[in-house]
Amino acid sequence: MRQILLSIKPEFVEKIFSGEKEFEFRKNRCKSDVNKMIIYSTAPIKKVVGTADIEYIIEDTPSKVWEQTQSKSGINRDFFDSYYAGCTKSVAYKLTTVKKYIQPKDLSDFGISVPPQSFVYLPNHNAKIIKKKFKQIDLQDTFFDSLRNDYDDFDIWFNTKNDEYAYVYYSDNSLKAFLYLKPENQDEDYSDIQPMFLPKKRLKIGTFKVIIRGLNIGTEFLQITLNTAIDINAEEIYCTIPDLSDTNNPDKKALIKLLKRFGFYLWGTKNNSESVYVYNITKTIHRNHKR
Repeated sequence: MRQILLSIKPEFVEKIFSGEKEFEFRKNRCKSDVNKMIIYSTAPIKKVVGTADIEYIIEDTPSKVWEQTQSKSGINRDFFDSYYAGCTKSVAYKLTTVKKYIQPKDLSDFGISVPPQSFVYLPNHNAKIIKKKFKQIDLQDTFFDSLRNDYDDFDIWFNTKNDEYAYVYYSDNSLKAFLYLKPENQDEDYSDIQPMFLPKKRLKIGTFKVIIRGLNIGTEFLQITLNTAIDINAEEIYCTIPDLSDTNNPDKKALIKLLKRFGFYLWGTKNNSESVYVYNITKTIHRNHKR
């Protein structure tokens, strides 16, 4: 199934998130194989802020559509009539399973540079992100060559994780992204990190690599990371990037840019040879729950 990204005014976006508005109205119907809506909040927000599943679509005359949707329309009759003035057809998307992003996203994360006037079709990337055991992943894939160069004994480490899980993304049967997450408790030894971490429950991004550009896969993986951290009640997420001297490596530059855009900041170093980036979950949750 496919996804669509819709431009919606901020006041209506808030009504969707609150549950007051369960129908989104348009003058044209999308293709029948669409089952998910990505919500772009227009000016002044100008961010992709959440998702909703499309339960069903009503297509009829404006008066008949209003009869079926008015109690959960989130708008009044005058606004509805003004929007459909001169139209003989009305389309209403019934929304369900609405989710608000903790960290809003940019249009560029979806490969889009200009907000759509109404909506634009997106491929369903989430369907291709798979959780697999290490032993089910081909270690000899050339995807892992750069990781072997960065980390001594990478293959040995990989094989010790046989029954642990990683998130992977395939395109045309080729591995394009890999994510391994490691929960850590307050008694973890951080003596090799400077400044040294205080005792906290953390989620470490153990291994993270994305080689596909112009899509939102990297951001989707970081969203999975954030959701996992919240589920285990972690206070921080962190990751390390090897070889501080290799600043011109395009893959590392792209990774650092992605992390910073998501909200990570440079904390310090590990063993004086790796950069340490941190994401503070507590501040993020507080900011998104302020009233």
